[in-house]
Amino acid sequence: MIDYKVLKQLVIEAFEANPYKPVREVIPDVEKLAAFHGIFPSREDCVQHNFDFKSYRKKRLSSLDKQHVNHIIWQLIRDRLIVITKEQLN
Repeated sequence: MIDYKVLKQLVIEAFEANPYKPVREVIPDVEKLAAFHGIFPSREDCVQHNFDFKSYRKKRLSSLDKQHVNHIIWQLIRDRLIVITKEQLN
């Protein structure tokens, strides 16, 4: 599992790159940023912490990471740092 604070930074970085990014594109962009920054846990880290390495091997977020990203987005909406418009863009 990727640290929650790290995921939050990646979400913010994705929105900073494109403030009008559709919310549905955030998870793929966070995956790209995590790969770019070398953030995905190694096989050894996953074994040590008892995480499934299957998603990380493919440079994809785990289902728990995706839940955290969605939670972070809702947190940013509640804090009014991003706004959803009629076109479902922020």
